[in-house]
Amino acid sequence: MATRKFNIISAKFNRMNLSRRNKFLIVTASLGFLIYLFFCFKEYNDTERLQFEGTVQDIHYDIKGDITVTIQGKVYTPISNNWAFRGKVQKGDSLIKYKNSLVIKLIKQTTKEVIIFR
Repeated sequence: MATRKFNIISAKFNRMNLSRRNKFLIVTASLGFLIYLFFCFKEYNDTERLQFEGTVQDIHYDIKGDITVTIQGKVYTPISNNWAFRGKVQKGDSLIKYKNSLVIKLIKQTTKEVIIFR
């Protein structure tokens, strides 16, 4: 069944009267796009799988602005791609993130203000 569908697509692709170079560019661009989607989905799943709850013991921002935090002796990196999140977390603040959720709850140490990042 899958082979038949591939043969139909291949036949239509061959009838388009494209040069070898153009066919190569189309196939390369398509593969590149699929690889891009794969890595985006992988990063989304990696972030979604994280689970932590506790006080931030250490925090580090790398050159790209990604955040690495240490909570209860465990290092989590990167914990958020949300630009609004950057610069708001400080040592002593509490962070809560549950597995299979992209919501991160920040509780400020000094003001007890609760900020939710989605």
